[in-house]
Amino acid sequence: MELILSIVAIVVSLFALFNDRTSLHDQAYEKFSQLWLDMDQLFVDHPEMHKYFYKNHNGEYAEISKDMKEYEQALCIAEKFKDIFQYTSPFEKYLTQSDRKSYNEYKRMILESPIIKISSDDLSWSHIWKDDSILD
Repeated sequence: MELILSIVAIVVSLFALFNDRTSLHDQAYEKFSQLWLDMDQLFVDHPEMHKYFYKNHNGEYAEISKDMKEYEQALCIAEKFKDIFQYTSPFEKYLTQSDRKSYNEYKRMILESPIIKISSDDLSWSHIWKDDSILD
């Protein structure tokens, strides 16, 4: 009888552990998604900033320099990207392989934008990327 109770207790414990892990996975994925939805909303609210972080239909970014009036706002968005990449880094392990590949491509695209290159002296980016080849 004790053996049966022990087996039932182990099964219940494993079930609870699996549910907690699934719940943690779901929560992480939800938080990860919400951060990016918030970032998307930023570009909906400020569409004039989009061109500094995303390529146009010709595959080019809009140029920006420190003397432009949009520079400070673009720098703030660049810092927000840095913060989000830093915050979401631990959650990347919960992404599927295809999602992780897409996410790394997205990070690479953001890193290549002129405002990120200009701001790299002011903002430390290197510790965010797990794969240093993304920095090349």
